[in-house]
Amino acid sequence: MLRWWRLGYKEAKANLPLFSGVSAAHGRAQVDTAVTQMDEVTQQNAALVEQVTAGAQAPDTQSTRLAGTVQVFRVG
Repeated sequence: MLRWWRLGYKEAKANLPLFSGVSAAHGRAQVDTAVTQMDEVTQQNAALVEQVTAGAQAPDTQSTRLAGTVQVFRVG
C-alpha cells in the first residue's frame, strides 16, 4: 500500500482516486458488517418474542384447565 506521507503533492494528488477507492471499499465492508450484525440481532429479538409469547400463553392455558378441574367441586 502506498504511504501518502512519503509522496509529494503531485504524486499524492494523482493517487487520490486509489485512496478514495480503498476508503469506499472499507466503508462498504463496514456497512456490510453492520447490516449482518443488525440481521443477527433482529433474529435474536424475534426468537425472544416467540419465547415471551409462549410464556405468556402458558398461564392462560393452565388457568383454563384449572378452572375446568375445580368446577366439579361444589361449595355451599
